[in-house]
Amino acid sequence: MTAIRKLLADWLDASHDARQPVAQIMRLLELVDQELHARPVAGRSSPRDQQKPRYRVEAAGTGEVLTEGKGEGAPPFRVPKAIYDAVAEILAQHEEPLRFEDITNELTKISATTPGDFQIRVCLRFWLACSPPLVVRARSTYYPTTRHSFIAAAQKAWDSISEK
Repeated sequence: MTAIRKLLADWLDASHDARQPVAQIMRLLELVDQELHARPVAGRSSPRDQQKPRYRVEAAGTGEVLTEGKGEGAPPFRVPKAIYDAVAEILAQHEEPLRFEDITNELTKISATTPGDFQIRVCLRFWLACSPPLVVRARSTYYPTTRHSFIAAAQKAWDSISEK
């Protein structure tokens, strides 16, 4: 911001015709600066915070499932442990980052049933939301932050939210 203001001031000094547009730009920059430095009101959460998914492991009729809840009224997404483990295994096995389609194709090959796209996405979002993140998303590809210990880290993340 400071550099922009300095350049505008130099432009203003060099040209009399530039006064009006430079003055308008500087007023707009002031608004941008105020917006950037605005602090949220204490006790209020932003709409984005309210939409942050909540993860937990629940017991289901067929075993444990990873549940992603997105807030009031929205039905949760559920991922069976077997799919969670299989997605973790696929990411750990590959040296190169994988596109979502690659993960889906690999999972379809090894699964008895065709998993829903949402189930893979829930796993990836959960691992991205971990602190520190267990996977990295770069250019629409995914890879574990530590390939050699990813399966153990994924299991530890599962255990940390389990209702046991």
